Amino acid sequence: MKRPFILAFIILMIDQGLKTYFQYAYIDHYRHFGFTYVVNDGLWIGPNISNKIIYLLFLFAFLVWCFTIYLLRIYQIKYRKSIVVDFAFAFYTVGIIGNMIDKLIFGYIRDFFVTPYVICNLADLSGFIGLFIFIIEFLIYPKSRDLLKIRMSCQRDDDSL
Repeated sequence: MKRPFILAFIILMIDQGLKTYFQYAYIDHYRHFGFTYVVNDGLWIGPNISNKIIYLLFLFAFLVWCFTIYLLRIYQIKYRKSIVVDFAFAFYTVGIIGNMIDKLIFGYIRDFFVTPYVICNLADLSGFIGLFIFIIEFLIYPKSRDLLKIRMSCQRDDDSL
């Protein structure tokens, strides 16, 4: 269980280091792709919504992350210990905590990667990568679907009482 947290810590340090580098280094972006420092007052990939809603969404994301830790633990005990799932959890963790650190410390999120469609940072990309790996694991490894069946059968048993 330590491996995903160590990996997440390393990726998180890289994320924070890159954000700090691009915050203080002037780098002009290219026409469609490149790197530049952008202050994002919103939550994730640019939406501008009120700060109260942002903090509620961060709280919700943190609760989802805690539930993911619980599911990861069950998955590793009942089914298998997989480095793929460890990587997915680490990337997912960086996706949640990386931007949460920025929002709590600076009041905004520091983005630096520019594309024609989105301006993001390593934490944003990590969240997507982690979620994508979780979905692939769920689709490829059929026993992983049993985790949902166990939760559903417990609910049905409780309903019959």
